[in-house]
Amino acid sequence: MEFLLAFVVGLTVAYAVACGAVSYDPSAPLWLRWPQPMWDLIAHDWRRPMPVVERPDYDHIARLERELGIVEPEPEKPIRPMSTVCLTKNCAGDTGEIYTWSGQLIARIHNCERP
Repeated sequence: MEFLLAFVVGLTVAYAVACGAVSYDPSAPLWLRWPQPMWDLIAHDWRRPMPVVERPDYDHIARLERELGIVEPEPEKPIRPMSTVCLTKNCAGDTGEIYTWSGQLIARIHNCERP
């Protein structure tokens, strides 16, 4: 009886080692591969977080479409249409403006120069 029990335990251990050795090989027979997917499902898959679908940046896409002229630009409040006022007394510098492709003013840069 003890011999039979030792034989069954030894056979079970040998089968477990064989299953572990070839479980990820797709060409291995199914009777050696079946424990690995079950083990992955039981012990590992439940702990993995669900993949989060990355949400597109709709604001960035809308801004690029407006700049490329694909869609009509939304009426936005432009930068002050008045000229830039320099706080340096007797400034002789010039002011440059930067526009988008659709013609919207996005920045005004003043280069201050003293006479």
